[in-house]
Amino acid sequence: MRRERMKVQGCREGGELTVDKSRNKSYMFRLQADLNRYWGVEQQHNINASVGMETNSTKYDAYKNITRGYDPERGKQFIVVDPTVYTSYANWMSENVPVVTDNLSNMLSWYGSISYSYGNWFTVNANVRYDGSNQFGERSNDKLLPIWSASFNYNVMEHFKGGAGLV
Repeated sequence: MRRERMKVQGCREGGELTVDKSRNKSYMFRLQADLNRYWGVEQQHNINASVGMETNSTKYDAYKNITRGYDPERGKQFIVVDPTVYTSYANWMSENVPVVTDNLSNMLSWYGSISYSYGNWFTVNANVRYDGSNQFGERSNDKLLPIWSASFNYNVMEHFKGGAGLV
């Protein structure tokens, strides 16, 4: 809280009371399971998988207001100013309106990833993620965002190991 002495034209002396309050609360929760398994005679097969979910929420609210005519020495009261008489005060009041902020952001995600490898020869991978949030859009069909990907890797140099040349 900040206090300054000021004088409204033609009025008693008063102060300025500034109130600026904000509060931010958030949480995040994540649950994940992983699997990494080798098998085969030479342990040449490998599967690696992850699945999980994540949720988070952030709540932010704030209030800001500047009021003139505050007099803490007189019982923390405000002087009454007639805006029809003191037009400069009326102009100031019209430009300094209180600001209230209230934001809530929620998100829920599900995800998974799986890959299979055979020795150092090749790897196949697939990923999927599904996000839902109240911040994505106005319409209900904008609230969900599915994302996926797939990939394949083939190591050509494994054919030429052990002294074999180009064909």
